[in-house]
Amino acid sequence: QPGAQRLHEIRTQLVEQKGITEGEKNEKILIEKIEEEKLQYFSAVVLGMNDAIIEFTGMLAGFAFAFQKHTIVLMAGAIAGIAAAMSMGASEYMSAKTEENRIKPMKAAAYCFFTYLVTVVFLLSPFLFVNNVFVALGIALFIGVCIVGIFNFYYSVTKEEKFWKRFLHMAIISFTVAGISFLIGMLLKHFTGIQV
Repeated sequence: QPGAQRLHEIRTQLVEQKGITEGEKNEKILIEKIEEEKLQYFSAVVLGMNDAIIEFTGMLAGFAFAFQKHTIVLMAGAIAGIAAAMSMGASEYMSAKTEENRIKPMKAAAYCFFTYLVTVVFLLSPFLFVNNVFVALGIALFIGVCIVGIFNFYYSVTKEEKFWKRFLHMAIISFTVAGISFLIGMLLKHFTGIQV
């Protein structure tokens, strides 16, 4: 009897251990699926944010010199930003639809659209509170650099890549585009003679 009882206890322990092992295995599979989905749609988020930072800071710089009124820059920026976000979402939808992968086109489009739109809201926010258009533009550019920094820090940690290289690369591109757009706005204002 004691031998049979001991055998029963061992069997019970083995069943419990197997149950824990199966549970851990299932948990690991679930985590891997979540991580895989994150990576699948990560490119849509990257596209939305990169385009918003580079393209929209350029727009704001051009608007700032061309109009030189924070309310007009805010209105023009809001219209352009929403239109650009919808355009980016549509482009990502078409791109995901043509690719042979497991990405859902509508979901990828939503990620891209909302990332772009949220970035636009952050970049436009200084023009709501600051009357001086050039000070507001400076704050918007600073916010853009902060967004780039936060994103690249997250990316460098998850992908185990160098932070400063990616950060400086994207910051230089953003400021170059903003500078060129600012110059275009200045030239257009000078040669057209249009005063707003």
